[in-house]
Amino acid sequence: MAHEADVYYGSLLKSTVGIVFMGTPHRGSELVTWALLLTNVVNAAFLGQAIRKDLLQELATGSGTLEGISQQFVHRSTALRIMSFIELEIERPLQDLVSASVYFPDLVG
Repeated sequence: MAHEADVYYGSLLKSTVGIVFMGTPHRGSELVTWALLLTNVVNAAFLGQAIRKDLLQELATGSGTLEGISQQFVHRSTALRIMSFIELEIERPLQDLVSASVYFPDLVG
């Protein structure tokens, strides 16, 4: 958003020195189905919309919104130094390896 709305977020963009993503579902998550089920229960209990399902649905695997963000990042990441870390062993109760990426703006130029 800082790249697109320089008037509002320009100072944030200029002052950012690093971003850390840990366990971020950049490609979406299969857990959204379960989260939507829980959302239905919570919303029914509160007789309304306590949790916004539309935002949750954007985190689903194959989300067009997440795909768009990923495509935008590719173009904006050319000035970044990127370090990625990944677990070498699966930790219980997880069933997959865990990874983390750290993005640093290029401070040299």
